[in-house]
Parts: sequence; C-alpha cells; structure tokens
Amino acid sequence: ERVSDRMYTHKNTVKYRLNRLQELTGLDLRNPDDNLRLYLAVLALKMNFKKVFEKMNKQSGLIACGIVGIVYAVF
Repeated sequence: ERVSDRMYTHKNTVKYRLNRLQELTGLDLRNPDDNLRLYLAVLALKMNFKKVFEKMNKQSGLIACGIVGIVYAVF
C-alpha cells in the first residue's frame, strides 16, 4: 500500500504491474538475487533511459514506463 500511495495508484494496479514484471522478465521478486538483478537493471535504465525509450515503440514504451515507475517506488 505504501508504494501505491507514493505513486497515487490503486494497490491492485501495483500488484498487476509487479506480476506483469515477473512474467516478462522471469524474475522472482521474492528472491534477493533477482531483486538485485532488477535493481541493477533499473540503474542502467536510468542512465540510458532516453536512448532506450526512443528505441521502443509507443505501446511497449508506455508499459515500460509503468513498470519502471513501480520499480522506482519500490526501490
């Protein structure tokens, strides 16, 4: 609920996006090693976000923005 409050998003939306993130990446967010991998990926994405976003099509870019927003709020 803290994440949904920080993002001004409904808690079910946060749960859906986290589940979607696990589906897309194959990571288990309960696993500390996978959490570290995700955290490092987000840091790399932050450094290159503009380049990465420009290469994505509009729809996948919007999905990525939602997922990255969730990850930012969690970390």
